[in-house]
Amino acid sequence: MNTSQKIQPILSLKDLSVSIHEKQVLNSVFLDVFPSEIHVIMGPNGGGKSSLSQTIMGNPDYKVTKGSIEFLGDDIKETPTHERSLKGLFLGFQYPVAIPGLKISEFLKNLYELHTGTSLGVVEFRKLIKADMEFLNLSPSILKRYLNDGFSGGEMKRLEMLQLLLIKPKLAILDELDSGLDIDGQRLVKDLILKLQKSSHTTFFIISHYQAFIESLEPNSIHVLLNGNFPHSGGMDILSTVQEKGYDFLKKSSQSLSQDNV
Repeated sequence: MNTSQKIQPILSLKDLSVSIHEKQVLNSVFLDVFPSEIHVIMGPNGGGKSSLSQTIMGNPDYKVTKGSIEFLGDDIKETPTHERSLKGLFLGFQYPVAIPGLKISEFLKNLYELHTGTSLGVVEFRKLIKADMEFLNLSPSILKRYLNDGFSGGEMKRLEMLQLLLIKPKLAILDELDSGLDIDGQRLVKDLILKLQKSSHTTFFIISHYQAFIESLEPNSIHVLLNGNFPHSGGMDILSTVQEKGYDFLKKSSQSLSQDNV
């Protein structure tokens, strides 16, 4: 192996601009995320955080007007969502959708078989996920219910985490998976992230607002998304600035920098 060979990013956003319903929501975003790293995205409501996650995952409502989304070295901006998933992308939703009539056991089994190319009997599959369900404090009875139908917020988030453990994606985008959870729930999300990072080398792209949660992850980078791009990126210093001075301070400082460069 050539140790001098440069490590390539698992995700690379290059000059990415995006619109939805004729409204521009992302403006010339540049970002490189390397394997097994944890990147945290912060920003005010309406700044483009969810738009970015939906764009990376391939929501067809979001139109790439410029730039590229490179995943594992390939530009995937024209790749359908299901193919991105099979390629190793995962999106954990802030508000998971309920699908009455779709049994959780069937959904999870099909998800696993699609991503692994294997076929298991019902009993085999339940044995396979038993340890993960115990880790997440999920009762076996949940498998008989319909997907997110009548679920509490905590149950929905734990089911999202079970999907993560089941398919072990190469890159997981978590859109405020920690929101609405109590301290124990946030600790569980943190433990899950670090577990998958260590055991499966999963890379994480995490949207969050919670200082203690972000600190517990010890992320490689923190990025602030303002007005559709990243004017500020760094380490824990960024988090401290947001907590002490707020996003308005960062907006003003980025505007001043832009004017100085004119």
